[in-house]
Amino acid sequence: RPSFDDDMTSSKNWKPGYGYANPAMKDGHSRTSELQAYNGGKNTFFAEGRMDMETRQETKKAVAWDEKKGFTEHVFEYTSDVMNTKEAFAQESGMFMAKVRTQGIGHHFFGLSTGKQGSPMVALYHYNGSTHQMGYVDGPKTQMVDLTGVLRSMHHVYTFRWTKNELIWFVNDMEVLRLPNRLPKEAMFYFAQSWLPGNEKGGEGKLKVQWARAYKTVE
Repeated sequence: RPSFDDDMTSSKNWKPGYGYANPAMKDGHSRTSELQAYNGGKNTFFAEGRMDMETRQETKKAVAWDEKKGFTEHVFEYTSDVMNTKEAFAQESGMFMAKVRTQGIGHHFFGLSTGKQGSPMVALYHYNGSTHQMGYVDGPKTQMVDLTGVLRSMHHVYTFRWTKNELIWFVNDMEVLRLPNRLPKEAMFYFAQSWLPGNEKGGEGKLKVQWARAYKTVE
């Protein structure tokens, strides 16, 4: 039986907050160097057993982080969201699975984090605007694998196994990456995020999560 099983029929496990693109912005603030403002969960919808996170074109004034000015009000041309299960679910080691696809413009991420700045993160699914990937996220130590031949417009099952000695990533039960365990010995939670870097063309897009599960390791 899974230790966490979210069929995405409601928002009870998912709350706005901590983000991947801005790990220092724990309240989900965007940066002035990006094109989107995070919308406090208003761009995330739960229906027909899935979670849809929308990046949409609409003007929004929001508090954002500026490298020179610090926090300041900024007008954005797009809105999106960042959601996590920190309050409902977090787990150390085990197997984590999600059925995900994306469409349209933008960067999309679904993975695991401790929520602490500077800690490594796990990408179950990352679309970087041109390629979708899986892997280990840790600054200059980041190791990602491109999922060539796997259509991002179709749902696929992305799996991550976290053991004492190894970290292993799979797509549809096919192993794509194996690394020694470099993760901190503390629980990680699921999170999802979509954003638009300021140096790229803006546009609308969607991150679609059909379900997410986790299983504990049996010693």
